[in-house]
Amino acid sequence: MGEYKTGFASLEDKIRVGAEYVYQAMGVGHREQIYHNAFIFSLEEQDVLYEKERVVNFEYHGRSVGYGKADLVVWTNDEVEEEKIVVELKAVTEIGQKEKLQVIPYMRFLNIKKGIVINFPQATKSKSAKEEVEIHVETLE
Repeated sequence: MGEYKTGFASLEDKIRVGAEYVYQAMGVGHREQIYHNAFIFSLEEQDVLYEKERVVNFEYHGRSVGYGKADLVVWTNDEVEEEKIVVELKAVTEIGQKEKLQVIPYMRFLNIKKGIVINFPQATKSKSAKEEVEIHVETLE
């Protein structure tokens, strides 16, 4: 792959383009962690800031009931408007409702209004992988 095209206005655009570049370059058949590592490099190449495996403490009536880890929280260093997005990465045949909803608890507890689930589709014995990365966006009002 060559250089990233410049001029993407939004953080969401940079995330989408980074995911597409990773899938085009890496192809099918890798574990989620391999795509995760490559995606981090794509964020760095686009000057996107991130925190990986952000620990989230889930509470009920003020008491901790367990922890979870959001794959990534990403943001830009834009002085005009700081936008944060929770990113969950998958490497499955296709994302279903369960995977799409997984990002919402992290968004709520981190008080972040947008989340993106990215799937790097995988093949099965009976089904070939999709040719494009799957991207699902969730927003909270």
